[in-house]
Amino acid sequence: MKARFNFREYEYSLPLISGLVVFAVLNLNGLEVTLGVFSSGAQGYRTAMLYGFLSNTGIFYLVAGWLVPRFLKKRHYLTFSLWLSLIFTLFTASETVIDILLLRQSYPYPDELVYESAEYNVISHLFVIVAAVIFRFSKDWFVNERLQRQLREEKLSAELSFLKSQVNPHFLFNTLNNLFSSAQKNGDEETADGISKLANLMRYMLHTSDQTQISLDEEIEYLKSYIELQTMRWRNSNRLKLSASFPETPTALHIKPMILIPFIENAFKYGVSNHQDSRITISIEIFYGSVIFHCSNDIVNNNQMEDSGIGLTNVKRRLELLYKDNYELHIERDKDQFTVRLNLN
Repeated sequence: MKARFNFREYEYSLPLISGLVVFAVLNLNGLEVTLGVFSSGAQGYRTAMLYGFLSNTGIFYLVAGWLVPRFLKKRHYLTFSLWLSLIFTLFTASETVIDILLLRQSYPYPDELVYESAEYNVISHLFVIVAAVIFRFSKDWFVNERLQRQLREEKLSAELSFLKSQVNPHFLFNTLNNLFSSAQKNGDEETADGISKLANLMRYMLHTSDQTQISLDEEIEYLKSYIELQTMRWRNSNRLKLSASFPETPTALHIKPMILIPFIENAFKYGVSNHQDSRITISIEIFYGSVIFHCSNDIVNNNQMEDSGIGLTNVKRRLELLYKDNYELHIERDKDQFTVRLNLN
């Protein structure tokens, strides 16, 4: 099968390739070119041009590949300005020094051209910086548009799938309400409590199915209900040691629905056993507007190492589409424990 050209794999190489083409054209034999204070017939022309090309390339990739995404896009304006000033000063000063050394070898009165060389380097480097910033923001805009389009397509597909199966959740929800009433009439409070929690979970899932985001407090209540429902099976057993910690005061933060639950489901699926002791630790913290989620469990089912891969891949995909660069996910697996740490900005 013939491989297709993927522009995204080469988009960062295009400025370098363009620069190399210009560099090669300007070095053609017989082509009369003046670059700054150097003309093509001067002794130091090629050396000055090579160093200038390397200098401009270095500035471009430092600004576009590091400074803009690391500081400017995160609104760290002071840090961005300090680093930009340092890079600009170092590259401009070094290129000017090289030009001075070359001028003294190539021209009879080099001192008259020093100021002109420095001015040319300042202007060219400022132009490269502006080009790098525009390039990075343009690239990110196109990437964002691509992701948004893909997200809309996936959301539409999910909505269609949900509409096809919508009758089933409502039917189950109504059935649970009938079972709850029946259990209460028969005095089976434990069963009624379990049915009530399960109904609340389904109500929440139906409520959030068409929501783009939900309050963090609502999501936490959903997680608590799920955890309580899961632990009902282990009320009469000392096998499970559960530690769950959530914010004690209400928050004004919002979160994408159903982002955290797959990790907790994973912990109960693979971290609890009737045959050995196990521990699950779950916590959510708020730190300067960021949501820090932690979940760890003992591995009592060895299949967690293999079977959880598909579920985690789906979660990572959702995080990539919904949060882009505004999250950090760390997953650690060893022989005895599985740990997830997720930071949402």
